[in-house]
Amino acid sequence: MAWFKYIKYGETLPSTNYKYPLVKKEITFPKPKQDIVKDTWIYINLNDLKIDKFINNLAVEESDSSSYLVIYEDTSQDGENFTFVESEIINGILYFRTAEIHKKDIELTKQYSLYYKTKKIKNLKQVTNNSNIQYQEVDAEDSDYPISVQVETNYLTTVSVSEVKNYGFSFLNQNIDWIDGESKQPNAKVVGLFTGPTLKISCNTGPNFGIFKISITRMSDDATPGAEKVVESYLVDCYSSSFDEKVVYMNVDLDYKEYMFEIESNFQKNPLSSDGKIKITSFSYLYNPFLTFGLELLNPNLLARKITGVS
Repeated sequence: MAWFKYIKYGETLPSTNYKYPLVKKEITFPKPKQDIVKDTWIYINLNDLKIDKFINNLAVEESDSSSYLVIYEDTSQDGENFTFVESEIINGILYFRTAEIHKKDIELTKQYSLYYKTKKIKNLKQVTNNSNIQYQEVDAEDSDYPISVQVETNYLTTVSVSEVKNYGFSFLNQNIDWIDGESKQPNAKVVGLFTGPTLKISCNTGPNFGIFKISITRMSDDATPGAEKVVESYLVDCYSSSFDEKVVYMNVDLDYKEYMFEIESNFQKNPLSSDGKIKITSFSYLYNPFLTFGLELLNPNLLARKITGVS
């Protein structure tokens, strides 16, 4: 089983004097339902797992926002390929970035793992050690990964109109009803699958843009069987006295579940507008790959010391 290691604080390189995190949980990552580009923010619910804590020398638990990290690693016994990925905890949700592209319907060849209960484990700097890329413990101000306080909307995936084919969105009757996100016919529709709790839609606005309506349906799942329409025919006006591109619709009150939206451009317009067309530029939402945690695993190096009596 691979286990992340990092060079101790203050060691002169090259060095083989390593530290090992106390515990970890492997993160089960199902086959992606769509292509996921590198650096996409994804998330997993921590439930009651308190990972922003560590065990001090007196065996007492203390809080520390740098006492956990997410690593993308080999799954082999002697795996040495570890990649630190940016991560944050907000309101019991662990957000982290993808380390590389993950293709639709293809199993991951490596493993995301959460290491925790280890003091200041996030205070790391990437170094070259014996010709290998590794990490060394440093002071917080020298870390490559500073701790920051974010808000949920910073973790949204934004999909431009040119990228929708890689995601679960579809402009129906493309090149006739829609051209480059602009509606050309009455009742032109676009549909998309996304995951809550947030959906943002950006459009061009101006004196010649009209109104569209949006409906959102929560998809059926084991916890809440049966689809349910949660937003029905909500009208969004893209008229403005001056030209701009901006968020025209935002819903932050959805659950962490899968949804489908339907947008219809019916060429209804504001009385002040000269046209009823709309032009969608992007969709933003929080991508949920439906991750789960495995069992808590104890550092095997500690187990070896206990069994053999090595201190």
